[in-house]
Amino acid sequence: MAAAATTTADFRVQRGQVFVPCQRFNWDPLSTFIVNAVDDGKAYVVIPFGGGRFHPNGRHKWVSLKSLHPTDRTTQGRERKTGYRLHTDAPSGPRQYLCGSCLRYFDREGLAVASYGPASSTCHGCMADIHQTSPTATKD
Repeated sequence: MAAAATTTADFRVQRGQVFVPCQRFNWDPLSTFIVNAVDDGKAYVVIPFGGGRFHPNGRHKWVSLKSLHPTDRTTQGRERKTGYRLHTDAPSGPRQYLCGSCLRYFDREGLAVASYGPASSTCHGCMADIHQTSPTATKD
């Protein structure tokens, strides 16, 4: 699936955006990050997952803005081989929370489990998938 409906011309990196690797086969939770700040050609990002476990404060690193793209395609339509593509745009308001499963933002009403910290909540859709696929998951 392509990134959010953002064209290359109006694309700009901003706080709260979620990026994933352009190479789909290379995706893992350690490669996903949330932009925390943008400064002087670099983005300071938080990596909310690590080692299969959630880190309450996340891990941080700097990423060049040249590595961040609105889609996984070049302007010529070819698949990108390097860099990161926009997965989720910044939240539309101050009271939105990131689902740790699908990495999309939701209002409080859209969450089955609300928790503090980046990507530590779960939306209703992902919770339904968890209940359907996991025989040990408890029903609400």
